[in-house]
Parts: sequence; C-alpha cells; structure tokens
Amino acid sequence: MEASIRRLMITTAVAGLIGGGLIVATIRLTTHGSAVYIPYAAMMLSLLVYFRLSQPLSFKQRFSAAFLAFVTATTIVFVYISAFVNPHDLNVNESRWHIALSLAAFAAIGCVSSSIVAIASARSSLSRR
Repeated sequence: MEASIRRLMITTAVAGLIGGGLIVATIRLTTHGSAVYIPYAAMMLSLLVYFRLSQPLSFKQRFSAAFLAFVTATTIVFVYISAFVNPHDLNVNESRWHIALSLAAFAAIGCVSSSIVAIASARSSLSRR
C-alpha cells in the first residue's frame, strides 16, 4: 500500500473518531440540538484543509475519505445515543423505520457535504504553476 494512501486512511480514521467524540461531547454539554453541526463542520473543514495541503488526490479519494470520516463520526454518535440517551428506542418495532430513515438522511447529508469538500479541495491547474 502506498504511503500517501496509508496516511489518508489514518487521517480519515482520526478525523472521524475525533469528530464523533466532539459531537458526543457537544450532545452532553449543550441543550441546543443544532450545536452538533459545529463539530461536523469543523471535521469537514479540517479535511478540506488537509486535502489542499497534501499531495494531489483524486476526487474519488477525497470524497471517500470525507464520507468515511462522516460515517465514522455519525456511527459513534448513533451508538452513544442508542446506548445512553434513548436505549428504549431499540426495543420498539416502529423505531426501526425511524432509525433507518434517520441513517438514510445522514447518509444523504454525508454525500452532499463530502462532495462539497471533495470539489472545494480540488487543485486547479492555475494553482500548480
């Protein structure tokens, strides 16, 4: 495996784990639901800066890294909420549809935000001169 790909995978994992931890901390420390978007935005912004400063990566690599970081962070938050905030929701049959629709919505949000990060972090041919 190439060193740059390995570094990208490590960066993706670290960004997702730190992002998920910050989102959980935000959930625990504030009652403002929209405050969870701040760590998500910070995670994506940090990946955008990393992509711009690192060696050129393809759109697929940038998108995949951003999306996997988003999914990692969201999974951490989902496990935290399911285990500690609303564990009774897992016992109700109706909540499975609610969980599936919530995860689908977050996947769609992850696709859009990862696309934005991947597009915004592209290096133009003018910037390489």
